[in-house]
Amino acid sequence: MQAQLRNDALGRQLADLQSGKSRASTAAAALSRQQEEAEAQINALGRVKHQLQSANEELKRTVDEETREKQSAQSQMRNYQHECEVSRSPL
Repeated sequence: MQAQLRNDALGRQLADLQSGKSRASTAAAALSRQQEEAEAQINALGRVKHQLQSANEELKRTVDEETREKQSAQSQMRNYQHECEVSRSPL
């Protein structure tokens, strides 16, 4: 009788352990999926970051070029104004 009770208790304990193992496996699988999703998001963010950095560099180049052109135009306008003033002054 005692052996039967012990056997029953061990059977319940084994069932509890197997149930816990199953829950742990399910949780581990869910965590693994979450990790994969997070890694995919990180990769996507890395690609977006690279695209934004490239666009930012292109904008910087464009601004620099436009600034040089503006400065050149301003210089040329000053030269024309000076020539105009010189041509108007009495000789």
